[in-house]
Amino acid sequence: MAHYEEVNVRGYDEFCQAVSDRKGKDIFAYFSGDKDAQGKSWCPDCVAAEPVVRGEMSHLPEGSVFIYCQVGQRDYWKNPNNDFKKTLKLSGVPTLMRYGTPQKLVEEQCFKAELILQHPVIHEVSPQLQPHTYNPLYNTMIFILEYLQEKHVEEMKEYMLSPYGWNCLILNCNCTPNIFFY
Repeated sequence: MAHYEEVNVRGYDEFCQAVSDRKGKDIFAYFSGDKDAQGKSWCPDCVAAEPVVRGEMSHLPEGSVFIYCQVGQRDYWKNPNNDFKKTLKLSGVPTLMRYGTPQKLVEEQCFKAELILQHPVIHEVSPQLQPHTYNPLYNTMIFILEYLQEKHVEEMKEYMLSPYGWNCLILNCNCTPNIFFY
């Protein structure tokens, strides 16, 4: 028996309802193109990524929720004003995200199991990096990620959200976080 709940939804409204019904739970969402009557998505990347993502779901935290969300037909997805792009700031499908955080894997990043395992989308954040008023390092990292996600600064985002996890060297000197990218 799975140690997480799986929910299948279609469209933005159903996704929002599923999240609302599970408020307070750790939610992981996988966004994919709609499937046809034969169960095949119009999105070839989604077809390639789904078995890989599903293969790593055993690593989800106990009691969490996995929402499989079909984003709609290709025409709807391509519209830059669709709710997923406008509200959730999705830039591509497939996308695997930890809801309520900037942590996500997009498109080709979902193809490789080792990237899913190494990325903080699936793994718990270390207790030393939990958000806390006395932890400026974590708060600064989250601020930078949210800023980059908002501004769509793709080149910088690649450093912080690389498929290999937090690819940055962090030095915490005198409680002042300094982040050096490599």
